[in-house]
Amino acid sequence: MLKKKKKDKEIEEELEMLSEMSDSAAEMIIESELNAESMIEAVGDEELDEEVAESREIIRAYQKSVRDNIMLPTLREKEVEVPVLEGDIMEQLKILMQHSQQFQEMEMMYSCAIREVRTKAEVLNHEMSVRYHRNPISSITSRVKSPESIAQKLYKKGLPFTVEAIMANLSDVAGVRIICEFVDDIYSIAAMLAMQDDLKLVKIKDYIKYPKPNGYRSYHMIVEIPVFFSKGKTPMRVEIQIRTMAMDFWASLDHELKYKKNIAPEDEELIADELHACAERIAETDDIMQQIRMKLDSVAGG
Repeated sequence: MLKKKKKDKEIEEELEMLSEMSDSAAEMIIESELNAESMIEAVGDEELDEEVAESREIIRAYQKSVRDNIMLPTLREKEVEVPVLEGDIMEQLKILMQHSQQFQEMEMMYSCAIREVRTKAEVLNHEMSVRYHRNPISSITSRVKSPESIAQKLYKKGLPFTVEAIMANLSDVAGVRIICEFVDDIYSIAAMLAMQDDLKLVKIKDYIKYPKPNGYRSYHMIVEIPVFFSKGKTPMRVEIQIRTMAMDFWASLDHELKYKKNIAPEDEELIADELHACAERIAETDDIMQQIRMKLDSVAGG
C-alpha cells in the first residue's frame, strides 16, 4: 500500500511538472513529432528499393525517439532539450531525399536558377572587359545546398521536411559567390544586377559596412529570378554573395575553424580573436588597394 502511494505521488509530481511546461515547449514537442512523420511523407509513394524502404522504417522509428528525447528530460529537468538531427537519422533522411523524385526535381530547378544568375554576372564581366578593359569579377562559384544542410536548417526552424517547405521558407538553397578584386567592384556588380528588370531584389545584407561580430565581411543579396521550364515559368530564389579575394580567404579559414571539433575551448577563443584581428587588417588592406587603384586610374586618365 505504501509503495502504491509512493508511486501515485511520483506520477502526480511528474504530471505537475508537465503542466508547468510552457506552451512553446509543448509546441516544440508536437512539431518535432510532425517533422519526423513529414520526413516519410516527403518521399511520396514512388517505388522504393530495399535500401530506401529500410530507411523509411528507420525514420518511422524516429518518431518514438523524438518523443523520448524531448519528454523525459522535460519531466526531469523542467526544460526542453531538442535533439540534434545527426547520425543514423541524418543518413537515412539523406537516402530518402536522394531517392525522391520530388527532391531531385527541386535540385534541378535550383541548379537552373544558378545558371541564370551566373550568366547575368558573366555577361556583365564580359561587357566591362570590352568597355573598360578590366574584369571586375575574378571568379564565380556556385552550389546547391546538400541534403544534410537543408535538413538541418528545416529542423532548426521547426519546419516539415517537404519540397514545399524548402521552396517557401529557405532562401539560400541555391548560392552563387562572386569574387571581385576591389570593394567598389562589389557595389558596382550588385547595383548592375539589382537594376535588371527580370530580377527581383528580396533582401540585402551588407556585412562590409556592418561586419559580423566575428569580423566576417561580404555583401549578400537574396534575389528572385524567373526560370522557364517545360510546364511554365517558376520564380526561384538565389543567394548571391559578393566579396573581395581577401574577404573570401578570411571566410574560408573561419569556416574551417567552425568544423574543427577537437579544438580546446581556450584555443578556439584565442584563434577566434586572432581571426578577428586578421579581418580588421584585411579590411584595411582592401581599402589601401582600392586607393592605389584609384590613383593609377587618375594617372592613366590624366
